[in-house]
Amino acid sequence: MESKEPHGIVFQTLGTDVELSRNAVIFSTGGDIVGYDFGNEALFVVSTSPANDIDPVIWGENVAWIAETAAGRRLMLRRAAADAETVRTCPASDLAEPDLSNDILVWQEKGDWGWDILAYDLAGDSLVIICDEEGDQVKPAAWGRVVVWEDDAGGDGDIRGFDLETGVTFDVTGRPDPQQDPSVCGDMVVWQDMRNGNWDIYAYSITEGREFPITRQDDDQIMPSLNDSTVFWVDHRLATDAVLGLKFGEIRTAADIRKFEALSQDGQISLLLDVDEHSDAIKYRLYRYPDNRPVLDDRLLHIRDEFTLGGDSVHVYPDTLVAARRPFFYTLGVIDGYGEETLHGPVRGWAYAAAPKQMLLGYPSPNPCRGEVAFHFGLPRHRGQGEETSWPDPAESPRAVYVGVYTVTGRLVRTMKAGAMIPGYYRFEWDGRDEGGISVGPGVYFIKAQTGGAGISRKVILLR
Repeated sequence: MESKEPHGIVFQTLGTDVELSRNAVIFSTGGDIVGYDFGNEALFVVSTSPANDIDPVIWGENVAWIAETAAGRRLMLRRAAADAETVRTCPASDLAEPDLSNDILVWQEKGDWGWDILAYDLAGDSLVIICDEEGDQVKPAAWGRVVVWEDDAGGDGDIRGFDLETGVTFDVTGRPDPQQDPSVCGDMVVWQDMRNGNWDIYAYSITEGREFPITRQDDDQIMPSLNDSTVFWVDHRLATDAVLGLKFGEIRTAADIRKFEALSQDGQISLLLDVDEHSDAIKYRLYRYPDNRPVLDDRLLHIRDEFTLGGDSVHVYPDTLVAARRPFFYTLGVIDGYGEETLHGPVRGWAYAAAPKQMLLGYPSPNPCRGEVAFHFGLPRHRGQGEETSWPDPAESPRAVYVGVYTVTGRLVRTMKAGAMIPGYYRFEWDGRDEGGISVGPGVYFIKAQTGGAGISRKVILLR
């Protein structure tokens, strides 16, 4: 059947379980499966068996459905104009939620530990077990060679996926709040999400590994569905429920945060932000947590409100209203084109008096230690302490620094830092483990810091 837009066609079905494709609509009526061909503008019969046929799905000229009989349920498939064939037979109610895409038919089936996700590869006429882990995996959806489903193994409901080409299972969500009813099309997965206290619609780009909101409102938005580049959902904001849609090209997504760090420098904390924006309408807010604890509440302190990057991808903001020798926690708010804000972080920064005049390596504490020891490292500036500077500038440019833990024979135990650092004070913590995460034995170790040909070492005694 060739694709043709159904201009001027209006009809009423006398059935349920309506499923729509580009060229046809199918539905169950009186225990049979019937369809309407938009191209020929005519009804066609899919099944007229004695069974009660329900839950039809369609892709191109292939149709699948569930046949209910006294002996149980059968998963049926009709390819093009061929006769219907039985794909799977199960006891009553132990097979449900079929979906069809290209040459993949998926469904949920009751297993030993709950509902499992299975697939039938039409190209190879083979059965594929997508997920049979403990707990319930339900409501599968397929597109191409990708299958997604709602996974209730953790008790709250997450969205997971499986790539039949690579054989790799991937997590779409992993939050403690319920996520339900996934739909997949092309690169995108959408679902309804309870993270904000009511049902909202969220999306995930498989290739980018990036999640973003479609809607975030006070009323529920539920039952999302994808069709090409458009997502549809049922919206409860109106007096009567309405079906709304939005093209992905019209969605102003939040920026990708490449880096968000709190850097200690000259008696203040400098917040470094490096982003990749997906819209010209992105704005940002910076917050400091109260009481020096990274606990999200309504008392977040606005330290900079609604700024843009002005065409630059990197932004540095100095927080000068901090007390020395204390840790502070920050979070970044990203405001999208709809005025919705997503928080990133928290990140921690330490406030110190100033950058040293020469390289410093503080004495480890406690020393001796029993597994964890902390020490400070100071990287000097390129100019005199009293000269006027703005940051960043060439005098404050990063320099290569190496900090590591060694044995008394000079063997490297653990690399603490190997890369560029800006002038200032830094705090490090060694947990008594090597590069592989294995606890090292008791004895004498040396912490060494090097930059620009200069080096300092401190001895630490590890007890067990």
